[in-house]
Amino acid sequence: RTTETHRWTYDLNGVLQKMVRIKGTTDSSTIQLVTDAEGKVLEEFTVADGKPGEKTYYYYDEKGRLTDIVRYNERAGKLLPDMMFDYYDNGLPRQMVSREPGSFVQSTWIYLYDEKELVTEEKFYNAQKKLAGRMAYQYQFRK
Repeated sequence: RTTETHRWTYDLNGVLQKMVRIKGTTDSSTIQLVTDAEGKVLEEFTVADGKPGEKTYYYYDEKGRLTDIVRYNERAGKLLPDMMFDYYDNGLPRQMVSREPGSFVQSTWIYLYDEKELVTEEKFYNAQKKLAGRMAYQYQFRK
């Protein structure tokens, strides 16, 4: 049985600065965050033994929506996206394409919504682009 706790730290303006991840009760690591003037995370890196580790980069479109989460891929020898996001015209997430860390294997999540912009279905497609999983949502509203 394992627990994982995340402790978030913000500056006086409410901008996210870092996160301490504690696994169990003693194993901890600090994730430092670099943000822009609007508070969007641009970079993150783990600090271990006082030394910065691997960096993760965050990219946004002109509307401020997250489009890519990028890391250095050893096999490719260059930066590659771990996750890519696409949006409907109304701004809701349409799909997320994710790559297994360190590999070229991709999977895709497709999101569907109702007229109230509530998620009604998520579809998961494997690397062979075959439907591998599906979640359907139903909502009950009480007065």
